[in-house]
Amino acid sequence: MASEQQSLAAIDRGVVLMRLISWGFLIVLFTATSLYAQDITTSQGLRRLPPLKGLTSENSHRQANAIAEIVLGELALDAAALDKKEAALLKEVAAYEQKKDEEQAVLDDPKGPFKVGEKKYLERLTPFLKRLKVHDIDAAKQRAEALASNSLPPAQRNAETVSRLNEWAGRIDDPKVALDEESGSLKEELTVLERFAEDANARLTAIREPLEAKIARHKFEQGLAYRQLKQCATYKLEIEKIAKARNYNWKASIYSPALDSAIERLKKLGGDGFDTP
Repeated sequence: MASEQQSLAAIDRGVVLMRLISWGFLIVLFTATSLYAQDITTSQGLRRLPPLKGLTSENSHRQANAIAEIVLGELALDAAALDKKEAALLKEVAAYEQKKDEEQAVLDDPKGPFKVGEKKYLERLTPFLKRLKVHDIDAAKQRAEALASNSLPPAQRNAETVSRLNEWAGRIDDPKVALDEESGSLKEELTVLERFAEDANARLTAIREPLEAKIARHKFEQGLAYRQLKQCATYKLEIEKIAKARNYNWKASIYSPALDSAIERLKKLGGDGFDTP
């Protein structure tokens, strides 16, 4: 029987050693922080991991190990809740992307009010700009000649030139009124088009901004959950290391599915960028 117990103990120590090697990324040097009580907050409340420096007996280590198991279980439940929250957020993101596509489809619809209005606006804008350019060139020439005439002393001004310039100014003023009216009409059409796009963007912003805030909050909660899970898993591994070093016969309690699950989750979160100093 003693030989069988020794064999089982050796197997248990071997399992622990394999875990320490396979999950070596979690093992940290025994620092001052692990000598003091460590507080972890779960959805069930504040949990305190006993300071390792105060654990001197096998029973105290066993009790601390049991506490760590409980905390790992609560953190696992919290992690599952975060997973559900993330799944819901992903659905919201998908819904937002669909809404964005729908808004863009309305703007891109060739038979829709935006494209129809845009086409009408552009069809009016192009010839208007051509007429305005011709008018502006003509007006600039008239002003230049009028300025040259007016710079002369009154006695030296040519009456025919003055009369021609005045008639020219009259011909310029008449279309200018019509051009100003057309310009105002085009600006109104442009305002309607811009409001179309602005309204679509406002509807998307009303969805996107709260969603971005939710995502940021979720990332913060994930980061906190990651750090606490790593803290508790590391604490549990340190106790197991002590148990191995002191040859505690923990065959029945040393295996921890909760720790295995925690480490797998830490690997995933670490790969997602949460493993930061």
